[in-house]
Amino acid sequence: MTEWNTLRRPISALIFAFFFLCFVSAAIAAPVTELWTEYRVISGDTLDSIARSHSILEKNLRFANALPKEAALRTDSILLIPRTDGDACAALTEVLARKHGGSRPEVREAVAPSPRKDRRKPDATTVRLMTWPVKGTVSSPYGVRRGGRSRRGHYHDGIDIPAPKGTAIAAALDGRVLSVKSQRGYGKTVTIDHGNGLATRYSHCLGFAVKAGVHVRRGQKIATVGRTGRATCNHVHFSVLRRGKAVNPAPYLHSTQF
Repeated sequence: MTEWNTLRRPISALIFAFFFLCFVSAAIAAPVTELWTEYRVISGDTLDSIARSHSILEKNLRFANALPKEAALRTDSILLIPRTDGDACAALTEVLARKHGGSRPEVREAVAPSPRKDRRKPDATTVRLMTWPVKGTVSSPYGVRRGGRSRRGHYHDGIDIPAPKGTAIAAALDGRVLSVKSQRGYGKTVTIDHGNGLATRYSHCLGFAVKAGVHVRRGQKIATVGRTGRATCNHVHFSVLRRGKAVNPAPYLHSTQF
């Protein structure tokens, strides 16, 4: 009995270590969870029934798959189901990428030209020098959005870049924070002054990491990604302002994301 009591502790320790290593190995080997899953449409499916079975809103499922309002589902077609309503932009990005031949398009191709005759050229000292606020593919470019109630379309004064909720948003250039506040439609927004009439704006934030008046460096965390204001899903709405007017961000952003 004494010998058993002597051996019991080291045996228990070995058993505990074995199960702990199994748990750690499984955690390391587990794949990264996607923000969407594939679903094959079967006979009798409707967009509403699919949305209900996956606990998301029908309008977000339609948005995530770029489906026209009156589009009918085809049996055996593949839909991307967002993990949550807030991940609809991530699914949409993948849908758009697949339409471009299975690889995500370069952002320079995805950004539309200015809908207005803006002949002001970017300052040569800032061309292609801005850091991307988050890494990702542009889901909605700068320009006129077609559809909706207006036949002329809706002017989109920046670019939308989907990212998971809570992702750090980086300052595009060195500058001074002009404002940190909620704005109608834009939600929680950070605006940074970079001098010479140039400013950047980061909207739909979940939370702020800076205060008004402080100086920030390029690449510094200023906020986190969210969906405050009028936003269908988690993303950052990034705008470049010249003398208070929105311009196409494409010529200012670095050609590669880093």
